[in-house]
Amino acid sequence: MVVKLEPDYPAAGIIVRGHITSQSIPVIFAVVRRVNAAVPGVDISVDLSLAGITTEALEELKEVSRTGMLPLAADPARVPCHLRILESSRQMA
Repeated sequence: MVVKLEPDYPAAGIIVRGHITSQSIPVIFAVVRRVNAAVPGVDISVDLSLAGITTEALEELKEVSRTGMLPLAADPARVPCHLRILESSRQMA
């Protein structure tokens, strides 16, 4: 994973590589939580264009994008986050 923060622009990018499953998605959520805590209110994009992702893991990310909240297990403080997903063309079963 690569995290890009632009100090003069209210946006952050997380570039993900590899295979993402429901078992590994908590790692992405942890990074999103840290970025969100470091720069409150920042727009965070998760770039999956170099990754393969299972349907379940993608749905979990989409839920965060829709609700603006990470799962309770990932962020007990329930701090709102602005997440945008740049989807992968490599869906995994």
